[in-house]
Amino acid sequence: MVPWFRARLERAIGRQVRMDSLAIGGWRVLVARGVEIFGAPPFDAEPIVRAERIVVRLGGPGHGFWEPAEVTADGLDVEYLRTGTADNLFGRHR
Repeated sequence: MVPWFRARLERAIGRQVRMDSLAIGGWRVLVARGVEIFGAPPFDAEPIVRAERIVVRLGGPGHGFWEPAEVTADGLDVEYLRTGTADNLFGRHR
């Protein structure tokens, strides 16, 4: 299940993701621990966001069974870097 969840998260945010573990925390609740999200090129070698825990509640009114209804994160550490031509959130600027 970890590769499926990681792939969905990467597709949703457009960045590489690494996580230590993924567990089912209850009925339609996924709990990811030790999550790292990497920056846009040329900053893609280092994580820009770290979260101790991300909880995703699935389904709900107007949502498919596997679609997120609510996402919460604990222990966030966000690092923003910028140069004259690029930043780690968006990448190269034109």
